[in-house]
Amino acid sequence: MNMKGRFTRIFELWNNRNTEYYKESFERLEKENKTTFNFAAAFFPITWMMFRKMYGWAVLLVLVTSGIHGVLPALCQNREERIISLVVFWLVLFIVFGSWGNTLYYKNIKSKIAKGYAEITNYNPIDPIGGIVIIGVIISILKWIISGILIAAKVSSSADDCVSPSLYVFFIAILWAINYKKCHAQESAEPVEVTEESVNKYLERANPKRLTVSLGVATVAYLISFLLLLSMMSVFAVAGMKATGDKIKQQLDKIAEEVDKTPNNSKKSVKIRTDNKTRKQLDETGKTNKRIIEKQKS
Repeated sequence: MNMKGRFTRIFELWNNRNTEYYKESFERLEKENKTTFNFAAAFFPITWMMFRKMYGWAVLLVLVTSGIHGVLPALCQNREERIISLVVFWLVLFIVFGSWGNTLYYKNIKSKIAKGYAEITNYNPIDPIGGIVIIGVIISILKWIISGILIAAKVSSSADDCVSPSLYVFFIAILWAINYKKCHAQESAEPVEVTEESVNKYLERANPKRLTVSLGVATVAYLISFLLLLSMMSVFAVAGMKATGDKIKQQLDKIAEEVDKTPNNSKKSVKIRTDNKTRKQLDETGKTNKRIIEKQKS
């Protein structure tokens, strides 16, 4: 078995395990009205929503989190309070999406099955993880570039805080639009009955082969982005050192100009004052020596 076949097999096993997990979780929801904790949704709620094609919820969460991050500095008096507030906020998100993520996903699946998504040709219920990773890489690169431009333009840091959420919303909207364009025309005109079999069929349609290709593309993208970030950091570092050197040179030139503009009279007066002081000291020393000699004679 070649490397690609091994990766495909790994993803097949992972996908089968994932599918069984959701089948058991949804069955428990139907029979006991209880859910199981979802660690993927708890640790990475936005990425998990994108991966499970819950684009609307992903956009909403991005807006909420960016809003909280924007409001906290105004509400908190110091840095420690802000850090504590952020920890509490993310802990709440961890508990909420870990505990009720499966419930949210189950409702999303049922709404799609009712529109006939379980029967749509070539429909994949998950977004290739590589695509999401690539989007993350692109967002990181663009954020570095835009942040650098804002710093160079001396724009306030509040504008920089809007860059990341804006980019996330933009790219999630692109994924959402692509998915809508592919599937909207194939949606069922009449509501489809949601059954246990249709839910299982929907889950089993995940294509692990696409994950293999996308993971390879994502790995290459990460390497390229890493090299790009290193080169960008080098450029910013050199530019910063050059700017600092130019600033120091300008300050030295300014000091030299001020010295050159100093009137000659002031320099002479300093010299004269210094000479007068020296003469006084010499006169006093001479008088003191004369008194000592007169005492010795007497």
